[in-house]
Amino acid sequence: MADLQRLHTYLLKSRFVRFLMVGVFTTSLDFMIFYLLHFPAGLEIIPANIISYGTGITAGFFVNRAWTFHDAMHRSHKRILLSLFYGYLGLALNTAIVWYLSFIMEVMLAKTAAVLIIVIYNYLTNKYLVFRVYK
Repeated sequence: MADLQRLHTYLLKSRFVRFLMVGVFTTSLDFMIFYLLHFPAGLEIIPANIISYGTGITAGFFVNRAWTFHDAMHRSHKRILLSLFYGYLGLALNTAIVWYLSFIMEVMLAKTAAVLIIVIYNYLTNKYLVFRVYK
């Protein structure tokens, strides 16, 4: 039992695991909004993806700032600008990938593939550029 509790504590202290947990939440939010905008509402792929992914970027920034990278809180105005810059660059990359892959596979599968590609970009830019701890 003690080993299980230690593993649980370690995982919750791991930045990468916390980042992944936030990512699961924001990706779920992104997929839900995209699906609703694209299928029932009939919005085209690009605007639906911009709105849904943009919502995920915004939610992800605030949750990552408060929980994942809480120890790197100073210089918050600079972090907001960096987060927006890299987030919207990721949005452009994600949208381009979804759009391109939607020609060769079902759109929700294309969106899934884009997420798998962009998750590494998002973690690295957040860890090393947005929430970097300055010493």
